[in-house]
Amino acid sequence: MAHTRYSLRPYAKLAGGAALAEHFGYEYADTWSGGQDGTYVQLVPDPTPQARLKAQATRSRYPDASSGGPIPAVDRAAVELLKIRMKFDLSRPDRVAATKSVAIGGGLAWAIGSAISALAGNSGAALALAALALLFPLMYGVSRHWTPRLNAQYARQLTAAGYLQVTDTQGRLRYMPGGRLPGHGNPYAPMS
Repeated sequence: MAHTRYSLRPYAKLAGGAALAEHFGYEYADTWSGGQDGTYVQLVPDPTPQARLKAQATRSRYPDASSGGPIPAVDRAAVELLKIRMKFDLSRPDRVAATKSVAIGGGLAWAIGSAISALAGNSGAALALAALALLFPLMYGVSRHWTPRLNAQYARQLTAAGYLQVTDTQGRLRYMPGGRLPGHGNPYAPMS
């Protein structure tokens, strides 16, 4: 299996699942939103010798884990760091910019709809649409203010935990343990 996707909520479940997968030779690679289906996490095989040894030891200690048997405990600190990495990855500037564009476009559409309704003489509908039209720029302003602050906070926390800033193959800023990209830059490389 080259990679696995899980659609679970909230972040604690996502991070807990990723931390558990690390016991079996996988590592967290990325997180993204999937619309109605929720949030997805990409896990890839960890090709490091340490991960292979850990996976072998875990499989021998927990042979029934895949069939509902006992599973290894996960470290809460590791889960918290994975949650922060996931939140940072989800708040990517390119995704935020796309969301802002949709919000502004939606606001303009509502404003035009309000104007048409007002001209048609339905003042109640015009007021409701005008209120919604004001909501979109407000959301844009809040997101423009808070997203960079949250990203800076996440960056400080990850740096303090020893994660290094790297740029992935898509040009995205990421924080990785040891500054190594998942799968050594090739998340689809087979596990040896």
